[in-house]
Amino acid sequence: MKCPYCGAEAHLKDATFIYHYARSKQWGKVWVCSNYPKCNSYVGCHKGTDIPLGRLANEKLRTFKTEAHRQFDPIWKSGLMSRKEAYKWLATMLKIPIEDCHIGMFDVSMCQKVIHLCKKQDNQIINEYRDKEYGNKNNKKVFTRGYKNSRTN
Repeated sequence: MKCPYCGAEAHLKDATFIYHYARSKQWGKVWVCSNYPKCNSYVGCHKGTDIPLGRLANEKLRTFKTEAHRQFDPIWKSGLMSRKEAYKWLATMLKIPIEDCHIGMFDVSMCQKVIHLCKKQDNQIINEYRDKEYGNKNNKKVFTRGYKNSRTN
């Protein structure tokens, strides 16, 4: 795997290489640019594997991917729809094929689109989940796009 920022090879390391504390050992592996920390790009792996969770990301992209998940995940974690249905909705909204709809693979621009789309979703179930999980910080609600207002409908 090549780093998209500096072109150097990435190497598989224990998560402790990045996070520097004992508890991070349970997080498994990370792919790290060989120019780390100067380049500062890395990506975690799916638990128990060496398969990356997405693309190598620098600090800016990691921040945007985290926020994209923070805004998107309540749509399915709230129980409003399944994870698969939520990604299908997101792919439709982004006008991309479902097989390309994976936040871990998005660039900053695509993450910004996800954040914008998901922040606009004003649904009681999503809002309750956001309030419970995040304290609803910076979640300006704008409109609802065809969601049911309760789990029983």
